[in-house]
Amino acid sequence: MEYWARIAEDGRKQPLQDHLQGVARLTSDCLPDFLQGVGFYAGLWHDLGKYRRVWQDYLQGKGAKQVHAAHGAKLALELARQQGDDPDIPALAYTIAGHHTGLPNRDLRRTLQQYWKGWEKARDTAQQEINEFLPQSIPDIELPPLKREFAIRMLFSALVDSDRTDAANFEKGETPPTSLSLPPSPFDPYTLKEVTSELDQLRNRFAADCITHAPQPKGFYRLTGVCGIGKTQSSLRWGLIHGKTHQMRGIVYVAPLKVIIEETAQVYRDLLGENNVLEHHSGYEPHPQDVRNYKLDTERWDKSYIVTSGVQFYESLFANRPGQCRKLHQLRDRVILIDEAQSIPPRLALPILDVLATLVEDWGCSVVLYEIRYRKTLKNQETLFGWALPTLQ
Repeated sequence: MEYWARIAEDGRKQPLQDHLQGVARLTSDCLPDFLQGVGFYAGLWHDLGKYRRVWQDYLQGKGAKQVHAAHGAKLALELARQQGDDPDIPALAYTIAGHHTGLPNRDLRRTLQQYWKGWEKARDTAQQEINEFLPQSIPDIELPPLKREFAIRMLFSALVDSDRTDAANFEKGETPPTSLSLPPSPFDPYTLKEVTSELDQLRNRFAADCITHAPQPKGFYRLTGVCGIGKTQSSLRWGLIHGKTHQMRGIVYVAPLKVIIEETAQVYRDLLGENNVLEHHSGYEPHPQDVRNYKLDTERWDKSYIVTSGVQFYESLFANRPGQCRKLHQLRDRVILIDEAQSIPPRLALPILDVLATLVEDWGCSVVLYEIRYRKTLKNQETLFGWALPTLQ
């Protein structure tokens, strides 16, 4: 019997083993070294339930819709049980079980039990088609609890994106996308504006200090300046130089207010190129002909420069739905600029800062929290100059 993953609109059929191996490679490739083994088997097992006749009948329009995610999760649970007397639920089980419906809660065994019928036969069939379908020992994420929880979210994000990307590539007959990197742009972050006033002098001094600090190691930084000091371009200069120094993959700018986001997005487009910048917030309306591409871009965040709202950013860090989480792994190796950091609600500050620290420590990010000091006027040179130099530490 031949097993298929999907049938395209033009009648082409994708072999199931091709889909599983393709998703395994994509998932592994978009994760750091310590997660690549887990990512590979998450992709390889995620559609194990399609190796059943009832699912193949459904694909051919001969039967009812069939759940197929539970079978790979059951395989992960069973292998973990065989390896230990009282094992934790493996990360693979969470990610595979939820790649269509969302990350499940800890009562995974109870909720999936009614759906995994036939998993052993599906496993045996997959082994006949795919070499090394089963590892000698099941890979898992060996991290402290909170770090492990976030790593599971990143793994989940990578699996969801890889699954949908492989399916779209087959439908369109395209090859997988290349890895993300900072594209060249006409904006030179080292070149300061011509000085025509005292305000220009202060802005240039602010920018120059950002440039000086930019090559420092990855980490957490703080930037403080007065309103009107030119923080949008100066922080961008810092991000571009810092990103290039450490071969990072892009910049994510986060702000709390729609007007700030729109203004910043326009500055980024003017300096970095229209096609390199994604503006993502609830008030943005793409051109009618761009709606479909915009939806995909906002799900994937695969643009080099993202300008987004705090709502979009923070909800993605803690969401469990595939559509919201799909973009999460794209934060790896990014510069994250958080404007108006003082606007983070106090009751949410601790969990948000915990996750930001995890992004820095485990996922190659650098985070800049910056605060603007507001004054009624910029005419007072002493007041302005007092806040002109950033504090980066």
